[in-house]
Amino acid sequence: MEITPWELLDSKVAFENRWWKIVQETVKLPDGSTTDDYYVNHSSGAVVVFALTEGGDVVVNRQYKHGAREIVHELTIGRIDGDDGGPLEDAKRELLEETGYGGGEWEELGVMVSNPTSSTSRLHAYLARGVRKLAEPEADPREIIEAHAIAPHELLRMAYACELETHASLAVVFLAAKRLGWISETV
Repeated sequence: MEITPWELLDSKVAFENRWWKIVQETVKLPDGSTTDDYYVNHSSGAVVVFALTEGGDVVVNRQYKHGAREIVHELTIGRIDGDDGGPLEDAKRELLEETGYGGGEWEELGVMVSNPTSSTSRLHAYLARGVRKLAEPEADPREIIEAHAIAPHELLRMAYACELETHASLAVVFLAAKRLGWISETV
C-alpha cells in the first residue's frame, strides 16, 4: 500500500490562547474514509539549547513540570515567540532568561518534528560553545529553575540512564555529543 498524505477537508479552531492553537480537522484518509475528530496543535515551535560553558561543562536545568507532575532534568527549552528575529535569537533569549548564561559561539544542530501525530511544531536545536554566567535567571513563578553546570561524562551517564526526562533533551544531547566528538558514529 502506498503511503500518501491525508486530504484536509475542513478545520476549525477548537481552542486558542497565547501558547496553543488546537484545531479540529476533518480529513479524508487514503482508503477514502473520513474522520472529523482529529485534533492538531498549530504552534510556533520551540528551541532546545545544548550550552557548553567556557570550562567545558554543560548547563542542565532542574524544574517542576506540571504536565508530567514531576521535577525533571532537561536542557534549556523554550517556545519560539517570533518577536526576536528567528529561532537562534529565541534560543539565546531562553538560555539567558532560564539560566543566566549567554555569549559564546552558536551553531544549529538541526530541526526536528516534535510530535508528528498531533502537532505542527518543530524543535530547533542549537549548540552554544563557551557560554558564561552573565546574569541571574529571570524570576518567573511558573518556571522555578535550578541551572547546573555538569561534567560531560555525568551528562552522558544521565542521558543513558534516562535521567534527562524529555525526549527533546535526549535527542539534542546525542546530536551535540556527536558534533563535539564525545561519541563515535560506529554502531
